[in-house]
Amino acid sequence: MLGIVISVLTYYFPHNGDTYAVTERFYNLVDMRSRLSGFNAAYLDSIDDFEKKVNQIKSDHPASQGDDWRYAFELKVLGHESGGIDLNGDGVPELYFDFPLACGSGGCMHDILSFNSRTQVMEYIGQFSTRRFEVLGNPINGWAPIKETTRMGACEEIITHYVFRDAEYRPESSHSEVYC
Repeated sequence: MLGIVISVLTYYFPHNGDTYAVTERFYNLVDMRSRLSGFNAAYLDSIDDFEKKVNQIKSDHPASQGDDWRYAFELKVLGHESGGIDLNGDGVPELYFDFPLACGSGGCMHDILSFNSRTQVMEYIGQFSTRRFEVLGNPINGWAPIKETTRMGACEEIITHYVFRDAEYRPESSHSEVYC
């Protein structure tokens, strides 16, 4: 089962006082697949790769009858609730795999992907929870820094800052905040 998000706008973030120029707007994945050169093949390849991962998980952790929903996944636009987020200023929003089996009480971990229009390949750029994250300040190494907040029960949160380094997002710092 593969769902498609209908509305995609590009998110702008500041870069040394300027704004990244959007070369073209894409309003959904179907539009991206039909108009962005090389995107469709990269999209289909990434779906195939993720299906292989899911099938391996299925064989390691079989579901009981009627519990197959746990293995359903979707490729979604990062930040689709707010219109899409472009982390590297290339005019194309980044994507993530929504996979319920990778969830816990603190949220869901997602593989984050970016379409490289130069090489026409979908590139893995890291993994973080997309439930509660925000884009921070000016880009570092051409990519926006990310702050992720993960719930650890009713009274505690873990706040992690990610930066793009060595071809993927990596945790830069992390701390706990206790509220009760």
